[in-house]
Amino acid sequence: MTFSEPRNGVLVVAASGECDLAEAPRLEETLVGLARSRSSCEVLLDLGDVTYLDSSGIAALWRANVVLDGAGCTLVLVSPSEAVRRVLSLTDVEKWLEVRESAELSQLRSR
Repeated sequence: MTFSEPRNGVLVVAASGECDLAEAPRLEETLVGLARSRSSCEVLLDLGDVTYLDSSGIAALWRANVVLDGAGCTLVLVSPSEAVRRVLSLTDVEKWLEVRESAELSQLRSR
């Protein structure tokens, strides 16, 4: 995972590869760590290079979102790959997490 420098209270985290039973705990730990190190922020999780997302990845996003929300932070999923978008749609994740298109991420990075 990579991180951008925070700008105006926004931090971009880029994940890649598979988010499955083996990798989901790492993603959750990373996101929860952000909640512990900031008082309020928006965390954009760039999923453009994630090739696979299973139920353990969804659960990790859920748990991390709860912790981030408690710390006054907002988790936003950005630029999901087609495979990830399908899973997000099938599991109704978009009902409890905001999902943004890549254009908005590009605009943020270019500021």
